Amino acid sequence: MSHQSFTRLTGGGFSEEQTEALFEVYGDGYESLATKRDLEPLATKDDLAGFVRKEDLVGFATQIDLQSGLQSLELSLTLRFGALMVAGVGVLAALERF
Repeated sequence: MSHQSFTRLTGGGFSEEQTEALFEVYGDGYESLATKRDLEPLATKDDLAGFVRKEDLVGFATQIDLQSGLQSLELSLTLRFGALMVAGVGVLAALERF
């Protein structure tokens, strides 16, 4: 806390001992708060707005597109696996006859 805060508290009726006790209890907490100067080097919302816009994301697949593609792929793999099973059973049947 600052000297200004100290004079304000003592002027408002706090004794010097009470004011010093407040400084000890609450002084450390205020030192860890960020100030405007601490926040200046950080990016603002306006700074980040220039990186990606909605228009830039138009060409990317949505979750629905990906799910649809996965369902199509799953169906294709199931059919191929079924065809392999039928072919394998056919080969075993042919081998058994000869």
